[in-house]
Amino acid sequence: MNIYILIDYVPMICVLFGLIMTWKVESARWFFISCLTLEIFGLAMTDIVMQWNTHFYIYCVFISLVFLLPIVYRKRLAMWLYSKTGYEYFNNVCKTHRFVPQEAGIICIAILACTINFVTWIEVLLYKYSFLSNAPIKLYIRDNMVVFIKVMESCAMVSYACRAEFRERFIRDENC
Repeated sequence: MNIYILIDYVPMICVLFGLIMTWKVESARWFFISCLTLEIFGLAMTDIVMQWNTHFYIYCVFISLVFLLPIVYRKRLAMWLYSKTGYEYFNNVCKTHRFVPQEAGIICIAILACTINFVTWIEVLLYKYSFLSNAPIKLYIRDNMVVFIKVMESCAMVSYACRAEFRERFIRDENC
């Protein structure tokens, strides 16, 4: 099996692991459920966008930006869902939500992914329209960077999961 195909599934495995590990921690569970939804969407779209050839890389930029949504809008979405449903779970998520270093790491990783994919997209366009005779970033750099990005994203997810229970206890003690 090709390592590049296998590496696409590693973040989902880490998200599932994190979800199982942090099921009792409401804010972490909400984070992992949000990430799992986007991972499933990303993997479901893979077969379709792989056929795009040239514009596949701009899709990768888009999907990297979409992966920022659980970090940036998770609390707002929980507040909105609480106001619509009255379900206490979403209120607890709002109360215990804190921005943590792992989320900052995921943001940096997503920005790196956007950058490498955008540069690759520009390079492929320049190559397609004969402005470049070769596409070295696409051929030699991008795939290895994507592997690095996926591994770092997975490490950040596992780190988030490992620290979630401690963080939750700290926040609850802080609020008492």
